[in-house]
Amino acid sequence: MESVIKIAILINFVLLVISLFSSLIFVYKEKGKGNRTFYALCIRAGLALSLILLVALALAMGIIAPHAPWDTWQQ
Repeated sequence: MESVIKIAILINFVLLVISLFSSLIFVYKEKGKGNRTFYALCIRAGLALSLILLVALALAMGIIAPHAPWDTWQQ
């Protein structure tokens, strides 16, 4: 289960980056005349929301943990 969530987070992040660059390409190709940029940014927003939910789920389940240098109070 742990590896499934970690792989889902990784795949979601990669899809988010791909969506970001595809919407950038649509902006330059269409120059504000089409709807593909809007749809690509809507997909990107959905992917970002799902990434936040997956990371929150993984944190709540203890699958991942913060390792910030200033986060020493938990040790």
